Amino acid sequence: MLSLKLTGKVPFTEVYCHGLIRDSEGRKMSKSLGNVIDPVDLMDGITLKALTDKLLKGNLDPKELKTASKYQQTSFPQGIPECGADALRLGFIAYTTTSNSDIAFDTKVIHAYRRFANKIYQATKYVLGRIGQDFQPKPTGEKTGKESLSEKWILHKMNEAAKNINKALEEREFSRSSQIVYDFWYDRLVIATLQRFWLSGF
Repeated sequence: MLSLKLTGKVPFTEVYCHGLIRDSEGRKMSKSLGNVIDPVDLMDGITLKALTDKLLKGNLDPKELKTASKYQQTSFPQGIPECGADALRLGFIAYTTTSNSDIAFDTKVIHAYRRFANKIYQATKYVLGRIGQDFQPKPTGEKTGKESLSEKWILHKMNEAAKNINKALEEREFSRSSQIVYDFWYDRLVIATLQRFWLSGF
């Protein structure tokens, strides 16, 4: 209503609803239960002591404070490792399904996506280091006609993955789109890259 009043425009035409987010023990995440995880703590990492200090600064009921403290000690005995913003985004996308079933959130899933993002970074860094600083990409994505069989294969798989990702996004299947990216990277791109380096004597 405020947007219509101030701008004369509807602020959005589509609302996406996800399932209820629960902690790793299945309880609804709630400030009154003290089991909410700050996204910043996931991105930057936090020690168990700092997590406990946050609880003590709140106004939780003594009974809930004891339960929340026990939950933290059980779920994060070493605190929460730094995961970064990219892993947090990818993790939540992977959690989001059209079934709207409850999400049993676990920081271990986000940390796994941190390792995935790190592998992409390391592989990219390695390839850029091997091809040299003078490398200039082609001005267009058109094929030269001199591509090897493995290059044609990976280009086909990349185009296939891109098509399926776009279809999943159009259908609001966000979890499926992230799985396609994950599968393409591990099951297609890594294999093709290793084959390319092996055959070329890199």
